[in-house]
Amino acid sequence: MSLQRGRLTWTGELQPTPLSRHYVMRIALGHDGLPHVRVVSPALESREGATLPHTYREGTLCLYSRGEWNPSMSLVLTIVPWASEWLVNYEIWLATGDWYGGGDWPPRRRDPRKQAA
Repeated sequence: MSLQRGRLTWTGELQPTPLSRHYVMRIALGHDGLPHVRVVSPALESREGATLPHTYREGTLCLYSRGEWNPSMSLVLTIVPWASEWLVNYEIWLATGDWYGGGDWPPRRRDPRKQAA
């Protein structure tokens, strides 16, 4: 674990199931107060003709919907198991092409008309 320029970062290994690969993960808690999770290695693969599901443009994982996590929650009890579950669903998707992890993808954008009301 390290703290640099106001950013707390943890790097560690996850193996979501006994049959899974070992993944090096990085969880960074930045100025926005939200955890940003990425797979450091091995590099995530995609299926031919498909984009990697439930990942953001910068390569971080989409683990929860808006409002499902807040800074008062424990990273160990939420983000780490959610990342492990994401990895299981990634491995299934890589083998079958089906994503069983649920969630909305791509994430729904806020309607600007509703924000003004």
